[in-house]
Amino acid sequence: TDLGKCMLARDEPQTFIDMFQELSEASKRAAMDEHCVSVYARCLARADDAPGASKLRMEHIDGGTDNAALYADEARYLIATNRAEAARELLKRGEKSGVSNEYTDSILATALEALAQPLAKNGYGQYLLGLLKEKVY
Repeated sequence: TDLGKCMLARDEPQTFIDMFQELSEASKRAAMDEHCVSVYARCLARADDAPGASKLRMEHIDGGTDNAALYADEARYLIATNRAEAARELLKRGEKSGVSNEYTDSILATALEALAQPLAKNGYGQYLLGLLKEKVY
């Protein structure tokens, strides 16, 4: 996992992917905890395999992960690919499963803002968008 983070910092995600692929299946299973899955998925995404990263994250999310980073990264990917409603549903699913934090909440707000953009065409919609941007104490 630390090596993957290092390769991300050096902008060499493919190096980590290649090294991981060379491991035996037993070694891969032993090394692949939820944190490592998150780092490996980030490497895949940075190496231009965003669909592969999404597939890996969703396998673990569907498998019942309690890693909020996987939910967060998948939701950000969904928003970036114009699927804000799917991101909202995913984050609500995580919330119901007890897998949420301030970061996933902020991504949920981003998804809601994206969903609200069509409302910005009228005055009431602009008012609602303004409420979304207000600080809540």
